Amino acid sequence: MNRIAQQLETGQRLFRLLMTIADRLPHDLVTGLRTRPADGHEAEVAQAIVFAAVAGPVPLTEADIDLLITTIARAGEDTTVAHVVEQCRFAPPA
Repeated sequence: MNRIAQQLETGQRLFRLLMTIADRLPHDLVTGLRTRPADGHEAEVAQAIVFAAVAGPVPLTEADIDLLITTIARAGEDTTVAHVVEQCRFAPPA
């Protein structure tokens, strides 16, 4: 898959994820992020979702988390916080 097609697919997947969890996020955040994937700002959207997941209870599947980590890593950004979401999401109950 070429880079542009991959970017388009990632943007679409991030948009679907954002819309799926929109009820768990601040309205202003969702409004601000809705058009960002189509504008080529996938890493920005992924990072915002990660920070929201760390800040509050946001339901993410393993596939969602993989998408976020991959998107952030592909942009050359630090994935440390995204991996924390992964650890929190799948940590056994206390």
